Amino acid sequence: MADVTTGNAVTFSGPGFTDGIAGATLGPLQSVYLDRTQTPPKWELADADTEATAGVASNEVGITLNAATDGGHVRVAHTGRITSSDTTFTVGEIYVVSTTAGGIAPYSDLTSGDVLTILGVGATATALDVDVWPTGITLA
Repeated sequence: MADVTTGNAVTFSGPGFTDGIAGATLGPLQSVYLDRTQTPPKWELADADTEATAGVASNEVGITLNAATDGGHVRVAHTGRITSSDTTFTVGEIYVVSTTAGGIAPYSDLTSGDVLTILGVGATATALDVDVWPTGITLA
């Protein structure tokens, strides 16, 4: 399978989100991690290539809820439900940080050497139940 196609019309319900500063140009429904090496810390595009970019080091990973330019305001979901009428999820599928920067992929897309960060589970064809877990596990 391929990464989910990011949507433009995103709604969120749930208690778990953070407001912060974008460290790159971000779109809605992209995986991001908090880069604490920057002052102030900024949200950067996540990928499963290293523990740092998979969010393991900062233990702060999420999914963007809005578009933002570098230095702009971004809201990042950690727990709750994201709905997007122009995105398709598979019900019951586990979604993870992709090897593509900012991507959200089905678990089955990861291969040996990729770092596992779980983002959530497909709840409906248009909704993702978000419950982020940066496991720190590198797949064998």
